[in-house]
Amino acid sequence: MRKVLMIAYDYPPRGWSGVQRTVKFVRYLPEFGWEPVVLAPREWYLPAPMDPALLAEVAHATTERTGMVTHERFMRLWRGMGTALWPMLKLAGKDADWFAEGMRWRYINWLVPDYAVGWVPQAVWQGLRMIRRHRPKVLYATAPPHSALVTGLILSRLTGVPFVADFRDLWRDAFVDEHLPAWRSRTESAMEKAVVSRASAILTTARAAGDILRAKYPRVAAERFITIYNGYDPGDLLAAGRGGAPKDRSRMHLCHVGSLYGKQSPRHVLRALELLRAEQPAVGSEVGLRFVGHVGEFEGELRASPCAEGIEITGAVGHDEAIREMARADVLLLILNDGGEAVIPGKIFEYIASGPHVLATVPVRGEAAALLRRVGGATVVDCADVAGIRDALVRLHGQWSDGGLKADRDPDAVRQFERRELTRRLATVFDECAGGRATGPGGELR
Repeated sequence: MRKVLMIAYDYPPRGWSGVQRTVKFVRYLPEFGWEPVVLAPREWYLPAPMDPALLAEVAHATTERTGMVTHERFMRLWRGMGTALWPMLKLAGKDADWFAEGMRWRYINWLVPDYAVGWVPQAVWQGLRMIRRHRPKVLYATAPPHSALVTGLILSRLTGVPFVADFRDLWRDAFVDEHLPAWRSRTESAMEKAVVSRASAILTTARAAGDILRAKYPRVAAERFITIYNGYDPGDLLAAGRGGAPKDRSRMHLCHVGSLYGKQSPRHVLRALELLRAEQPAVGSEVGLRFVGHVGEFEGELRASPCAEGIEITGAVGHDEAIREMARADVLLLILNDGGEAVIPGKIFEYIASGPHVLATVPVRGEAAALLRRVGGATVVDCADVAGIRDALVRLHGQWSDGGLKADRDPDAVRQFERRELTRRLATVFDECAGGRATGPGGELR
């Protein structure tokens, strides 16, 4: 069996949604002739939800971990420096905490390409040792954070092993912070170009994302850009679907599963619900919002809303519980705001496989909207159309009240996103790269 060295910064027991893609690849690759050898951190710079249950799925894989300097250690260092500089800081009316916070901001915003760059030197060193020991035929690196791609690039250049770059999110073309200095943008653009030029295959999780990179790098052979979607595992749905609390029938529950952040703002949905409650109190009072996961900067706004008594926030949960929440919902809520036309959130596949109807407030010309129209069982509304979202809530509530809220989906369209099938496609990419041939056809595996 041939080996692949998989470089993954986000890896169990870390519980981000992005971890699932790598976990399932690692789980199913041996069925298609590839033995995964994983390089991952022992600790992470930024804290994140942990889901130790995921470790069981990757227990068969050889995993080697390296350390890095964590956020807490840096903060202790910077506070110590601030204490040493206290006489000078006092003259300016500042203290050690002010100094530490300022250094933290500089670390996050000035380090290129991201906060995980401190892992790269140790990862390269450990990766070289693993390559000598395991003799992989292919290197695979998945991002974000994009420091993992830099690690794969360096290892490929040093060893000549073919390199597959997996862009779970785009680097320089999605959710870019316009306030970053120009020098950082130029540096990251050069890094991205080096990664794309070196990689034997460039994977994206959406066709539109691949199209963006293909147009941006016309000198790179088009067939090297390949779309392998995220997906769902039927076994996860069956296992997590057992048990759980009974569904509350007093309200139609809209459930959003996953973290909220700037480009996944719930504000338009919240405004639509507030508008509905003002215009049709009887209907609006029977519509509840449930947020499963971190809501971050939006927590205060959600709790201060006139609809707050109908809003629940659970905080982070494990993957199994997240799937149970999906299955219990009356309607699953998908939020993706302007700028996300080339993005397909990973949770969309478990949404469509878990059963309930989906209300998608997304860019209507984006790829997520097109996918939902193709598989069915969804109501798609433009992400900024508050009145349209309100009208959709009224229609869905009417169907719920009549007991006719359904999610009629094309089972064949849903089945193509099973994790095992997607891993077979990845194995085909590895087969082609290991053989020194371009992967195709047409840059997409169907």
